Amino acid sequence: MFVRTLTTDEGKTLARQHVSDYDAQSIYKSLSDFHSNSMHSELVGNKIMIFLTTFRYNVNHWAGKTAVSFIMYFLEQLRLYDEILLSSGAPVNSDTFKITVLDHAVQNVPDLRQTRILFNTLGLHFKTNGSFQSYFDLLHRAATVYDSTVFANPTTRPNRDTNRRVFATDIMASTSDPQDDGYYYEAEFDQGDS
Repeated sequence: MFVRTLTTDEGKTLARQHVSDYDAQSIYKSLSDFHSNSMHSELVGNKIMIFLTTFRYNVNHWAGKTAVSFIMYFLEQLRLYDEILLSSGAPVNSDTFKITVLDHAVQNVPDLRQTRILFNTLGLHFKTNGSFQSYFDLLHRAATVYDSTVFANPTTRPNRDTNRRVFATDIMASTSDPQDDGYYYEAEFDQGDS
């Protein structure tokens, strides 16, 4: 990972500054500061927060194929955001916030929406506030069942193919002029400086 990070513009600049003293620890500290306390880290954090608070599974386009892959990706984004918060000295997001944003993201799938109801019911029954990890475990199981039922049947499988294809075209020809080949051509020519 360190070698890959050094191939960024910031990494190359820092490596060049220490080429004479071979001080890898200074390079690492400077890179760590850059990725945790700079405008770059703030912008990355903002981008992650926008995703966490606005993305909705089965409404917005999701490049992954399954609900399980979505919630795993969502969990990774939560981890990255918490890491950015920790490195800047801010407290990490609470379990309540994490549960709320993940629940909001899966609201358009009835099978997954039921997870929050079950989670709250279990909390009332056992007289405890559940943790994010327990909510995530329930949601992961529900997503696994959802994926197995949706993707097992070709008629319920979501259509993820959004590419547009053209299978027909129409060319009109005119034969009124014997010099004309019947086709209309349009082209731009550069006249140069003349």
